[in-house]
Amino acid sequence: MADVLEGNKSDDDPALAVEMAVRSGAVSQTQLAKGMNVDRSLLSKVLRGKKPWPQGWLDRAIEWLASNSGSQVKDDLSSKQDDNKFGAASVAE
Repeated sequence: MADVLEGNKSDDDPALAVEMAVRSGAVSQTQLAKGMNVDRSLLSKVLRGKKPWPQGWLDRAIEWLASNSGSQVKDDLSSKQDDNKFGAASVAE
C-alpha cells in the first residue's frame, strides 16, 4: 500500500489510501470495482462514507491497488499531491 501512496498519511489509514487513489485519478471507481469483482454502485457509497466497508473489501481493494499500481500511478499521485500543495500555498499568500 505504501507503494501506491508513498509518503502520505494514508499509510496509517488503508481506507483513506484507497479513497485517495480514486480521488486522485490514479484509478477509477469502475476499474477498482472490476478489479475487486464488486458492485460499482456499492463501492461508490463505501468510498463516500455512506456505507461501511463490507468484510474483506478493504483488503481486496488494497491488494488490487498494490498489484495494479505501476510507477506511472505513483508518479501521477506524486504530481497531483504536489500540485495541491502548490495551489494551496499560492492561495494563502
